[in-house]
Amino acid sequence: MGWRLQDVTEYADLLAAAEGDDFVRWALDPRQSVRGWAFEGGVAFLRAGPRRTSITLVSTPGVAAAALPALVEQAPDADWATLPHGTLALGVADVVDASVGDDWDWMQATRPPAPHPRADEVTDLGHAHGAEVTALLAVANPRASAAAGSPHTLTWHGVLGDDGELLACGAHTESVPGVPHLASIATRPDVRGRGYGEAVTSSLTRAALLGGRPVVTLGMYADNAVARRLYERLGFGGVHRWSSRRLRRPAPTPSP
Repeated sequence: MGWRLQDVTEYADLLAAAEGDDFVRWALDPRQSVRGWAFEGGVAFLRAGPRRTSITLVSTPGVAAAALPALVEQAPDADWATLPHGTLALGVADVVDASVGDDWDWMQATRPPAPHPRADEVTDLGHAHGAEVTALLAVANPRASAAAGSPHTLTWHGVLGDDGELLACGAHTESVPGVPHLASIATRPDVRGRGYGEAVTSSLTRAALLGGRPVVTLGMYADNAVARRLYERLGFGGVHRWSSRRLRRPAPTPSP
């Protein structure tokens, strides 16, 4: 089947084609033009980051698998694809490298959780304690997406021990201005199970929503069942399940 792709350059048009999908709504900046496509059964769009340019398909796995080759042709600068979970089992091995990448879930919250029992132990760190954040993430969350000093990080919240050491942390990031995205939530391994990570997540979420933000989003690796239960307790839902993988691209032809 040949895929008829309709170019979309306006945020509002892409959101309408996606039937108001929340991931599309919050992942893109409505003030910026988009590079996207609408097709029967879904939409796709490009997002450029500091390390990769990814094409994201919002559809069913079956539609994504069928439309992916045509979309990749339209986006020669894309080096990654973010696909609905389940797409990788549908014959896309010639387009994506299933061995390079991760499965992850996107979640959102629109209501502030109740104050956490450990709320008084959480501190808004701002951008202080950068070295401690780096050290904690190295041992507690080496796959973290935000690092100390990341350009889109507005602030860090954390729990400091009696000796001043950082026990847990989390970041409020905004790649889309006005849309908080929590990242790099981590608890030191020797103090896990005491509610510190949940307290930090609750603190970040409450601060954003009570401060007037319409939503708080986050992404989590799909294999982290403990984190999933934590986020669900705090009211996160609206799950989108994703598989992000590197695209297979032909090697460039050497110049004569």
